[in-house]
Amino acid sequence: MRAALRKGDKSLLGVVLNVLLAWPECAFRDEMVRHPHTRAQLAYQPAVFRDGEVMPKEARLIELAREEKRRGAGCWLHGLYRHARYLGAAEEPADPAGLKVAVLRRRWRPQT
Repeated sequence: MRAALRKGDKSLLGVVLNVLLAWPECAFRDEMVRHPHTRAQLAYQPAVFRDGEVMPKEARLIELAREEKRRGAGCWLHGLYRHARYLGAAEEPADPAGLKVAVLRRRWRPQT
């Protein structure tokens, strides 16, 4: 990236920023960084957690939601990358708190 920036090429900034911001939320999948123009592989990071394995941040959020339910309060979680993972982790059959979970999806409509 330094070499690209020295040449005035800022095309990698967005790619690298997106990968770095998403990684803490997406460590359950492999991450490959490719140059946006040449498609050359720049970096590869294998997944840290297995598919279906609850990550520490997910476990803590589910724990907080269960605490809120025990208090009789409601709780909303907003996530961009792992909504399906919360569903699987929070709806375990043995879940004594009985959390009800759902994914709210934005409907994309093309601009006319």
